[in-house]
Amino acid sequence: MVSEYRNSSGKDDASLADLIDPPNFLAVVDATRATAGFNDKSHLYSTPSSALKIGHTLKKAAEILKGEALINGDSALEERRLSLN
Repeated sequence: MVSEYRNSSGKDDASLADLIDPPNFLAVVDATRATAGFNDKSHLYSTPSSALKIGHTLKKAAEILKGEALINGDSALEERRLSLN
């Protein structure tokens, strides 16, 4: 998923933290669709469970980053991630 995001966005140094940044939402949706094999004509996924698992993983990563921001007292990071919950 991260590699697909890197390819589609052109950001070769992107990390998981970059994927849960709200301004990158649409690019992450596109990368998720590509990873799960979304077909634009039929509007079906070749592996729909992959899209679901990616969504759950991104939510968990956002929760972990928010916890780290709270522990480190990083209010700017906390505010950016707060909107994801």
